[in-house]
Amino acid sequence: MGQKHVYSYDPESARLDVILANAIGHISDMDYDHVAGNLYWTDTERQTVEVLSMDTRERAVLMRDLGNEVPIALTLVPEEK
Repeated sequence: MGQKHVYSYDPESARLDVILANAIGHISDMDYDHVAGNLYWTDTERQTVEVLSMDTRERAVLMRDLGNEVPIALTLVPEEK
């Protein structure tokens, strides 16, 4: 199997950009926080919850090594500051 990627698509310009291209397992859920501009996802293969800043493209693991628990879904409730 080839390398996994996550893309961003702009329908106005028809531009397709790779936003994630390394260390991706099986993404089971993904959500976008439009207030903070962050993309969150759960990866059942790597057993992580991760975040990517769409502005800076910095990526961070928020949760990992949850024992017998595997994150499969998430829900965001963005709040205006």
